[in-house]
Amino acid sequence: MNINSQFNIVYPSENDKWSIADLWQDVFHDSPEYVYLFFNHVYKPENTLVVKRNGFVVSALQMIPYNAKLRDEIVPVVYICGACTHTFERGKGLMKALIHEAKLEMKRRGFLFAIVIPAEASLFDFYRKLGFTNPIHRSVEYLRYSNFIVTHLKPFFHYSFEECTSKHFQYFDRIQQARYRTIIHDASDFKLILQELSCDGGRSFVALENNIPVGIAFAEKISNDTILVKDIIAESTKVYTALCRYAFMLFDAQYIKIISPCHPKKEIYKYGLICNLDKKVRSFSTFNMSLMHD
Repeated sequence: MNINSQFNIVYPSENDKWSIADLWQDVFHDSPEYVYLFFNHVYKPENTLVVKRNGFVVSALQMIPYNAKLRDEIVPVVYICGACTHTFERGKGLMKALIHEAKLEMKRRGFLFAIVIPAEASLFDFYRKLGFTNPIHRSVEYLRYSNFIVTHLKPFFHYSFEECTSKHFQYFDRIQQARYRTIIHDASDFKLILQELSCDGGRSFVALENNIPVGIAFAEKISNDTILVKDIIAESTKVYTALCRYAFMLFDAQYIKIISPCHPKKEIYKYGLICNLDKKVRSFSTFNMSLMHD
């Protein structure tokens, strides 16, 4: 796709790494700890495309490869994140051209589909016009401490809790493998998930029954009185309730917002979009993904 001759779409040079990191920070306002972690452990120049003007990076995106489980098959997919443009260069079609070039490259590498999680609701239409037409939905549930405690008076002393660490990956992997149509996180990525959560003051914790894991929650505080649970794994309703009670106590919060795979009895919302890169891949109505780099 052609853009103004003043701009060039290229792979970044070795010296561009921290210019891209600065652009990410300026646009998304993530914590410096998170940005440092991402660009030291996730970022790779071969998985990055940038737009340059007079030698300076003015727009960039990351193409992070993942495996996804579709039925009983593991297939290569790609997650587009960190798509950002300097404020003074917006409205010139740079991101549109960058995504077009990224799609060509991702097709060449053999990825079956690409995924985006729009940073704002208004960006869903932008990505749809670029071929990201298949929606990804997730469920959301809101809990209020006062109502929750009244409903669940009986304490669940049956469970104990401990911090989630890399040693719990085997349990996490067993659960994620059982999910239907889902992104698969490997052990290295799981370790990064825990580190990224910690960068933003978050906590991950495991519910134990007779010292055996039966659930995990990944949570962070998003305001003085509200927790966001980015994903929750629970092998029963009682474990789910126990994890929620522990989250209220751990963060001393009044409200919890819980994001989880789609559930017919919970509120559903648009989470992301998929672009098919291989015409042989059929469109599908459900896909699970969570704990992504964002």
